[in-house]
Amino acid sequence: MEDVRNRLKRIENNTSDTMKPSDVIDANVALTIQAVIRHQPATKRFDAMESRLATLISANLTRASAEPTSRRCGVKERLLQLLENKRLELAKVRSDTEEIAAEIEERKSIVSKNTSSDSCRLDEPKEKRGRLRARESTLEREMST
Repeated sequence: MEDVRNRLKRIENNTSDTMKPSDVIDANVALTIQAVIRHQPATKRFDAMESRLATLISANLTRASAEPTSRRCGVKERLLQLLENKRLELAKVRSDTEEIAAEIEERKSIVSKNTSSDSCRLDEPKEKRGRLRARESTLEREMST
């Protein structure tokens, strides 16, 4: 009887370190929350930059200038168009990044279910996600200057 108890304790000790499906789900939720938390400062910087640009544009319009009015309006329109283009591109990059992240999560769940499949199927989406993140940071830097 004592031998059976010892074996059961050994089995429990050996299996306690393995991840259960609920642990994997909790880890994915934690990673998603961390991604949202990391994304918040970028969103705040974008909003701050947008308000600074609006202030500069309104100050430029109220200030008397030696330039003709049509030229000032042309500059304003060009700046607004550039800002809008950057904003649209940034929104597209962010949505693409979210789609890639969802695809990676889906592939991870498939890989975790099928232990025989290789993890190289995750390399391509991860590289694409890396390029999108680099483009996003470049756009944010361009918009903040």
